[in-house]
Amino acid sequence: MVREDLPRGVQAAQLAHAAARSAAGLHTEITHVVVLAAQTEDALLRAASRLERGGVSFVLIREVDLPYRGAATALG
Repeated sequence: MVREDLPRGVQAAQLAHAAARSAAGLHTEITHVVVLAAQTEDALLRAASRLERGGVSFVLIREVDLPYRGAATALG
């Protein structure tokens, strides 16, 4: 899941980060990918909170570079 309020190129990069980090060591020959969007950072964090409460394992991506430094940008 990625924030919808980010530019498309940034969205693609953040999705790649989230996919790689959340699937590390879990690759199989058949992979299914679903891409979702959260309208804002707050919506993304609410989704992360719901996943956590439901016991679902995920990785929250926080950007390290400007202009989004420290912001939650995607989850996988």
